[in-house]
Amino acid sequence: MQLPPDVTALLWHACRLQQALYDLKQAPHIWYERSRQSLLSAGYTQSMGDYAVFRRSTHGLAIMI
Repeated sequence: MQLPPDVTALLWHACRLQQALYDLKQAPHIWYERSRQSLLSAGYTQSMGDYAVFRRSTHGLAIMI
């Protein structure tokens, strides 16, 4: 993605797309897979009983999403 020529942004600013994957038939799968990969890379483990549940344990504290 590139900014229009008349727009300036700093390095830590983010740009939001005006049109995303909503019109595609695969959109729910793509969003799920991206979210899943983000959670797994953050140290969460995916539940085998319910694939929509992710768990992370640190210092005796369990976080479930």
